[in-house]
Amino acid sequence: MCLGLFGYIYVKKIYVETWGGWSKDCLQEWGTFIRLAIPSMLMLCIESWSFEIGGFLAGFISVVELGAQATVLQLTNSLYMIPYGFSVSACIRVGNALGAGDIGQAKLSTKVSFICTLLFAVPSGILIAGLKDYISLIFTPDREIGAVVSKTLLIFAPFHLCDALSANSAGVMRGTGKQMIGAIVNTVGFYIVGLPIGISLMFAAKLGVIGYWLGLLFCVVLQATIYIIYISRFSWDKALEEVMFSFLSDYFQTKRKTKYVKKDSR
Repeated sequence: MCLGLFGYIYVKKIYVETWGGWSKDCLQEWGTFIRLAIPSMLMLCIESWSFEIGGFLAGFISVVELGAQATVLQLTNSLYMIPYGFSVSACIRVGNALGAGDIGQAKLSTKVSFICTLLFAVPSGILIAGLKDYISLIFTPDREIGAVVSKTLLIFAPFHLCDALSANSAGVMRGTGKQMIGAIVNTVGFYIVGLPIGISLMFAAKLGVIGYWLGLLFCVVLQATIYIIYISRFSWDKALEEVMFSFLSDYFQTKRKTKYVKKDSR
């Protein structure tokens, strides 16, 4: 995959207009990238770790529970890829629109991404819930695992919808430079709300995997609600001002450094 991407970039020459070659300048201003990269990384890792923890805990109950958790998780990951694609598109489109100073396009891209997410998540969630008794046969013929999977998929439709909305919202947050807020929402949702409730239902209430996914359902409902309220009240004018301020600051800082370099060379 890596070689294929590098090959495509090299053959299509898409780097010509954006990269002038190696220079000492590439070692400067890493702080801006790190401030964006670390919260973005946490937004993804916090969510992924939570699902993996479920598999680890299910192994303490029984092989059947572990198999059911693996089946539901695999199904969730497969269906998550499409909302995640909308999320990436929203991030790029919203970010480019704000960079170009076009608030109208940023708002439109946000609305379109949510509509596309709903058009996929609603029917796919209903379909999976309707086929809950047969989905497990794709992964295993074991009837015990199938019974647990069937019960767990009853809550899959609302979970999938809220998870998809949360994923798309996270893309909009990244596009507007609000990664830190997204990281905080994910941390609170998964580790303060979702996991404590899920683990309690899993072991104390003896609901097993079903209890864990109920906890995750509470988590994604909370996340989607917070994200949607925040985005609906988002100040696009203020976001544009922040982008312009950042751009001008970087521009004058770079110009000042270039001036000093020219003086030193003389």
